Amino acid sequence: MTYIVVSHYASCMASTIRKPAAVNKLNGNPGCRKRSLVEPEFDPSTPEPPFDMPDVAMEHWHYNIKQFESVPGMLTSADRDLLAQYCLAWQEYYDASQEIDRVGLIVHSKEGAPYQNPAVGIRHKATAIIITLGARFCLSPSDRVGKSFGDGKPKEDALTLLLKKREKAN
Repeated sequence: MTYIVVSHYASCMASTIRKPAAVNKLNGNPGCRKRSLVEPEFDPSTPEPPFDMPDVAMEHWHYNIKQFESVPGMLTSADRDLLAQYCLAWQEYYDASQEIDRVGLIVHSKEGAPYQNPAVGIRHKATAIIITLGARFCLSPSDRVGKSFGDGKPKEDALTLLLKKREKAN
């Protein structure tokens, strides 16, 4: 069974990605621009995986669902197809990496001329899709910069707590 990951999101990469209303509420409006705080509401239940996902994709599905459940409102049933595409890209990355490990980066034609293993291009494309779709779900530290999750309050580190205790003692 072959899965093809179609990324129509690449065309959106040049434009600014709009923030959801919930993120706008948490981050405030420092520019005082008029913003719409209304957006469609989707079923907040955890989406079910597609029934025919391959093994590695299914592992990534369950791993990511577990991560998203710790952040209320981060994932809805409407995100199912996008998350499935993300997980299928991981499957393609894994399959291409296995092929590269088996055959190598360079393969030879019937005439003996060396050329790049086609799996290298597949792995590069899968990597691009993983990065693009992962950004939609805030899956890297740089994607989470400036975003508030949970109760919107920053967590205090040990030094801040120590300084507060000293201030109370004085």
